[in-house]
Amino acid sequence: MARVARNAVSKVAFATIVIATSSIVPINFAQTDNLDGLIAKGDVEAVRRHVGKTPSADEAGWIARAAANRAAVADAARRDPAYRDAERIFTDWLATIERDQQSATHRRAFDRATAQASLGGLLTQWAAPDLDAMEFAAKPKTSTETADRLRRARLCFELADKEIDPLATVARDRMAEDELLSLGIYDQIIPAQREIAFRRAWAEIALARAETTKSAQSDLLKSAADRFMALLRLELTGEDELNCRLGLGVALRQRGELEDASRELRRVSDASTVDATRARARYELARAQIDLEHFAEARALLDPLARRDADELPPNQHALTFYINAAKLWHALSYLRESESLEKATAGSAARGTLARKASETRAKGLAELNELGQRGDIWRRITAEHLETAIPLSTDPAALSSAELLITVRRQIDARKWADAIAGLNRALASKSLDRTQRAAALFDLGRCYFERGDLPEAADAFSRSAMTDAQHANAEQAALNAYRLWAKIADQSRQPADYARLVASLRLLIEWYPARAAEVEAEWWLAVAMQASGDFSEAERLYAAVQPGASRALDAQYRRWACARALLAAERDKLPPPDFASRAAHIAEELAAIGRVRTEDDGSERYRAARDIRARATLEAAELWGGAGLGDGRRALELLDSFEDRYDSPQLLGRVLTARLRAYRELGDEAKAASVIETLLAAATKGASTAKGVTSSGSALALIAQGMQEELDRLESAGNRADAARVAADAVPTFTKLRAWINDKPDRKPHLAPVLYGLARAQWLAGELSDAELSANELILLEPENGEAQRLRALILTERLTPDASKQEVDAARTAWGRLLQDRDLRTRRPDRYWEARWNALSLMLRAGAADDVLQAITQEKIWYPLMGGPPWQERFEALYAQARDAADRSARTAPGAP
Repeated sequence: MARVARNAVSKVAFATIVIATSSIVPINFAQTDNLDGLIAKGDVEAVRRHVGKTPSADEAGWIARAAANRAAVADAARRDPAYRDAERIFTDWLATIERDQQSATHRRAFDRATAQASLGGLLTQWAAPDLDAMEFAAKPKTSTETADRLRRARLCFELADKEIDPLATVARDRMAEDELLSLGIYDQIIPAQREIAFRRAWAEIALARAETTKSAQSDLLKSAADRFMALLRLELTGEDELNCRLGLGVALRQRGELEDASRELRRVSDASTVDATRARARYELARAQIDLEHFAEARALLDPLARRDADELPPNQHALTFYINAAKLWHALSYLRESESLEKATAGSAARGTLARKASETRAKGLAELNELGQRGDIWRRITAEHLETAIPLSTDPAALSSAELLITVRRQIDARKWADAIAGLNRALASKSLDRTQRAAALFDLGRCYFERGDLPEAADAFSRSAMTDAQHANAEQAALNAYRLWAKIADQSRQPADYARLVASLRLLIEWYPARAAEVEAEWWLAVAMQASGDFSEAERLYAAVQPGASRALDAQYRRWACARALLAAERDKLPPPDFASRAAHIAEELAAIGRVRTEDDGSERYRAARDIRARATLEAAELWGGAGLGDGRRALELLDSFEDRYDSPQLLGRVLTARLRAYRELGDEAKAASVIETLLAAATKGASTAKGVTSSGSALALIAQGMQEELDRLESAGNRADAARVAADAVPTFTKLRAWINDKPDRKPHLAPVLYGLARAQWLAGELSDAELSANELILLEPENGEAQRLRALILTERLTPDASKQEVDAARTAWGRLLQDRDLRTRRPDRYWEARWNALSLMLRAGAADDVLQAITQEKIWYPLMGGPPWQERFEALYAQARDAADRSARTAPGAP
């Protein structure tokens, strides 16, 4: 029973049973040479055109054979219709034979036997995919349609037997020799009789697999075995004999007569010169050895097949595809069968500990092989999933599974997109010490994917980072490093938190050190400097920017960023430097920035020109900010740099900071009138509906720009940790925001511009230490926009900062409620994880302050189960410290409780 590949595209190609190709002697069809190609490729219509409208019995046979070939190569969607059509054509062939009254009786009987046997072969071939699937199924079953086709096939062979047996008797009569020779069938009758018996035996083996009762199966297999033995008594030789012994061995194996089956199959395996026959014999022999519990011998037989790659077979060996794939599966299953055998042997054994350990190790090997097979493609994934579900039901308590079993279960949960279950299983497996480095790296990669699919980007990025660092040789290590970089970049871009940029730095360094080609592809060296700057590592960022060559594409940006980092370093050291040193360094940085602003670039309308113009604008603005206000205190130099800024640089996004810098410069010069006039001019222009400057229109954008400029300056100082300068700038900003609020409140139609101004005022008052006024402004904003998350956060910060050591329970509860209001946003942790962890930590800190230590311990434990990263730095460290405080408080409470020893 040969098997040929049907799906060359799939990673796992399954075969179909083609009974006719295993014939002892093939049944020949009379045909002319020019029909060979048409029949072989299944071109039914072309064959019909060739033979005409009223085909003879022979010609009807040609059409039927073409239909069978067409069905054999049909794709999955067309397969059943093609076989139904072929069955109808075969029926027409039989009808044509019956109508041919001109044909001699013996010839018609022979043609009927040939047609019935061929129809039986067609029906068996139609059932083949179901039978092949049973070989791979954990719980084999066939459809009622398949069983019906096989019963009809068996009936066809019985009818063929009834036709051919009398002819065989006639053929042995010397008196009939001349008649049969004249009919052209004398030499074909005995071979055909044997062929039909051979096919019928195989059809009975196939039907036995489709039957549901043991008795029916046993009867069919006995009948098949008897037929093969009868054929063998005819003293066949060569491959004809071996094909019969192969069939006999399969029938005996399926019937449970394993020793006899093994003897026949081993004989075929040792003697056959046909690759497919030898492969099948080895495979069937291995199955018999598994049933005999000779597991090592079974694997030795399967190994040569299992190690081969079916995709690399030459065309003339595609019949091996089925056995290669089946050997891979049963090699893995042999370990599971052996483990079951060892577990049974532990009962009452003095060596049960050793046997139990060996059973566990053997089971682990089998599961690992199955899991590995499942990674080979979708077909294999479906096959192994059924066996794994049988071996490890998904309902099994994770605590009862080994780490290896957990990882396998997780793979199925991932396939089912059960991310929460998979995360729990992976974290449990990773907490054990039984995983080797490669397994740990793979588990971390899967964990990263699960977190990512669930929208938990920080946890996903952390898992990918750890996967890449655990094993650089892991198959997905490079992808893990790249995933970590991309996710930390996205997270940092959203949060703008130095801690997130610091983790981006770590991921970029990993990419650069271990995967230089991929690092170059994503310009990791440049983004490393950018991330370091954003994370607050200004010294190292400045060094990297300074190393960029003057002719490089990013040279201008690098020079600007270099001096921006120098400015940030100077601001951080301000309180430590003597005033002359500070002034000298500040002036040098301001001159370098101003020089960048004066660089000439040709206006060619390109994106590159616009980017360069924006860099020059930013450099000029930063130079002006250094000269004026809280910098060098030289308002005149600042105003000179900002003179006609709007005309020189088309950068409306910077106008807010420009206006803010002018205000501070005028105030530095003591010219409050000019400072007031900047605001008054903008307010008057907004009132009259006139344009005030390039990029500033009357629709309230002037107000928005002032608010935005002040906010950006406060953001920059806060991000750099420069709270003292932030407080000074905030104190300067309060009068401006107060004037803006008064102007907006003067007319009802200006109300749409109130929210950003109120937020800027509340934040400036908070940073300036005016907490009572800040709370009033925040409350006013919340009344205006109850769902404004930034306003809610600012109010929570203010209420928390106002708490004194002897604050009342009502004050503590008010602050805690404010943080809880933020946590009601279910999307907060995904959308703004930095805000979520800040709110969570503050809420739990206040809960602990209220005396609920046990609740705090439980809450932190629960968070840590699902989010081991706990928000990363600085929140992870803060949660650890809070957990320790809560544990101490709970211990003290237990010691002082009534009745405590």
